[in-house]
Amino acid sequence: MTVQQWVDAYAQAWRDRDADAAASLFTEDCPYREHPLQEAHRGAEGVRSYWTNVTSTQDRVDVRMGRPIESPDGRRAAVEFWVRMLNSGAEVTLIGILFLRFAEDGRCEELRETWFFEPGDQCPPPGLGRLKACWWPPPECLPGRCRPTRGGDGSLLLPPNLKRAGGAVHAPARLGGVLRNVRTVGRCRLIGTDRRARTPRAC
Repeated sequence: MTVQQWVDAYAQAWRDRDADAAASLFTEDCPYREHPLQEAHRGAEGVRSYWTNVTSTQDRVDVRMGRPIESPDGRRAAVEFWVRMLNSGAEVTLIGILFLRFAEDGRCEELRETWFFEPGDQCPPPGLGRLKACWWPPPECLPGRCRPTRGGDGSLLLPPNLKRAGGAVHAPARLGGVLRNVRTVGRCRLIGTDRRARTPRAC
């Protein structure tokens, strides 16, 4: 398992609130330290217990992970996360960084994290901390899982945090620049394709 595959699996476990999937990513004796002043959760069983408890109040979990910054040997990494969700029914945003050390089999043998908890639904600024430029709708825009959809005209359903300017929507340059054919559906926008601009990819 590569570092990127581990990060993707961790993010998916969080979206699914799957404590078993999360526990499988850690070694049997891994210290999982989610707070610098508290005792670490120990091993896969400690991770499973912690995740079962902490995700029990979460809903509509929208997880965005940055690109991991890796050591040359792939045994250490740091990766940013930005999570928008409901916690006990209230909109919150959790912003933080994971510091990771990996065993030879690709599982994590040490995790430390630092995070900031902010009330409300906060959008990440473009390009913050090497976050991937990937956009999907806030979970309330789609039934079931948070997944991108296409309309019958080929439009993508995307969140409203792309700024209008002169009748077009300006996205970060890596998403293709200018997008056209925009219409609003609730909190989401349907953005059509434009021959002069690439369609943003969804993660």
